[in-house]
Amino acid sequence: MANIISGIRTFFKSPLYNPGYGNIGGRDIGIVGVPYDAGCTFKRGASFGPAAIRDASVMLCDGVDAETQVDVQSRITDLNDVEYSFDINDYNKNPLKNFSDFHLITVGGDHGISKMTIQHAYEQYGKVSVIHFDAHNDAWDGPSNHGTFIREVMDAGWISNLTQIGIRSPSPLHVQDYINSNQSIKSFSSFEVNSNMNDVLNHLHRVQGYPTFITFDIDVFEPSYIGNGTGTPEPFGLTPMQIHQLLKYIFMCSNKNIIGMDLVEVSPQHDSTGLAAAMAANIIWKYIAYL
Repeated sequence: MANIISGIRTFFKSPLYNPGYGNIGGRDIGIVGVPYDAGCTFKRGASFGPAAIRDASVMLCDGVDAETQVDVQSRITDLNDVEYSFDINDYNKNPLKNFSDFHLITVGGDHGISKMTIQHAYEQYGKVSVIHFDAHNDAWDGPSNHGTFIREVMDAGWISNLTQIGIRSPSPLHVQDYINSNQSIKSFSSFEVNSNMNDVLNHLHRVQGYPTFITFDIDVFEPSYIGNGTGTPEPFGLTPMQIHQLLKYIFMCSNKNIIGMDLVEVSPQHDSTGLAAAMAANIIWKYIAYL
């Protein structure tokens, strides 16, 4: 067995991107970090997420995926980190525009970076279907932060339909009204997922058709599964096997029309066990295995 711990840390020990060569050798999936957490409204630290997930990802680098037998590592390029930069009216300020040759996975960072990722998806594909794993609905109004991005991208007209999964955090009634009154949004609480998974799966089957983007907040998990390694942990969350079932079904019913994902809100300094970063690395690995 090779020493998987040695070497400079990259996502899944993949080669670093060289802009002069672009996408080479069949490595069509690019993973980029956005170490930004100025939008956090509670405990900061998500800016250290990309580094921690790179570090944790080496654990997986000693073979193919156990379930699918896919050689995940052979498809990945590490695109390094980029600075957070977003202007709702000017896509040219979005650094993700430089990676249009890749199937892009973006690692945060707080959930505000999803304004960048969804803008990038829209510029490439037009309106997209978004599947949003989270403990929070992230549709607050007011100054822009990690809890307002859903309202911002919905109001920008970039999303055809939105499915939220795992929601359970308190929110103001007017924010809930914004979600519930919008015919393009369907929100499932963690309690609904736990009591009737089939309702969620049936809905996911009905909304297939549009290019689909997945935005994944690590706090969708029950905190015990991620060692409280996030800035806003919420009890009564989903289990890893529930997430596995949902993720697998999304790929089964999407007709391979998944066009990108982001994963956010891993705060390693709040988690002495390293569970959150390890879980995040496994979610990204499984996403690529199903792709």
